[in-house]
Amino acid sequence: MRVVDGLLIGWFDSSIRTLHEAEPMFFAGFGFVLVSTLDSTAAVVQSRLGREATRRCPGVAALGKGLLVPGADIANLVDEFDLFQGFDEVWCFEDRPTVVRPDTFPLVSPTRLAGGDVPPALVDWMKATQCKLGLGDGGGLNVVTPSEDIALMLTANLGH
Repeated sequence: MRVVDGLLIGWFDSSIRTLHEAEPMFFAGFGFVLVSTLDSTAAVVQSRLGREATRRCPGVAALGKGLLVPGADIANLVDEFDLFQGFDEVWCFEDRPTVVRPDTFPLVSPTRLAGGDVPPALVDWMKATQCKLGLGDGGGLNVVTPSEDIALMLTANLGH
């Protein structure tokens, strides 16, 4: 992984689903998970998942087009709705974010952050929201985090 403006940026030959299967409670370690893209669809809040999750889970809410889910609830939603089958994007936070993610920096494929430029808007938004981790997959897994501990854990679980 390389460092850009205080963020560790990398790419793994893996997926969000593989991470969930290797560490089923990984996302529960965060206060909130913003699901901003599912199966290449950015309007997650308007999807079946969005409608059902907001109806059934008290802490689930919209944040822009994304679905903000308490970390403790995300594993159940992944299993119940068979989520994270590819071309998905999630962002993890300790505290509930209030700033909507701009549409200017998708992490899903074909974006590959490992060697390319990192949009300044991505760096600014992650710092403003105190985002702990961003993941986007499709043709591998893009990773962006300010945390060395998270980067080491991902490397240990996903290889490379």
